[in-house]
Amino acid sequence: MPCPDTFRTSETECALQGCSRKVWQDPDGSYSSFCGRTHMDSATKMLQAESVCKCCQAKPVYIESGRRHDFCGMRCAVAYRNGQRPPKRSTTSDDSIGCGFPGCGRPAFKDDSDSGHLAQYCSQAHRM
Repeated sequence: MPCPDTFRTSETECALQGCSRKVWQDPDGSYSSFCGRTHMDSATKMLQAESVCKCCQAKPVYIESGRRHDFCGMRCAVAYRNGQRPPKRSTTSDDSIGCGFPGCGRPAFKDDSDSGHLAQYCSQAHRM
């Protein structure tokens, strides 16, 4: 199958429903699916709102360059492929153990599996 980029030209319209502007041309000469960053971000948010992870069924699916994946991330993709569920996580009941991210006041996550491992952060975003 040919690269989708070969189908877009300077006359291609933005892929966001309702927009009739022409797509953005990158400095390397390739064409985006959208007229600009704002419409690309809007389309990504709409796709995320429509889908949740096939494995954990809690988080929105990962969107990469307009392509919607079936999973929220590698952890769920690998767990699903291996026939497992990712360890369930919940917030701690002890609010004194807070997220290690500067300025965040939320409690850290605790792994509900047998290990009961207490994370240092409240979320993946603050861990990164």
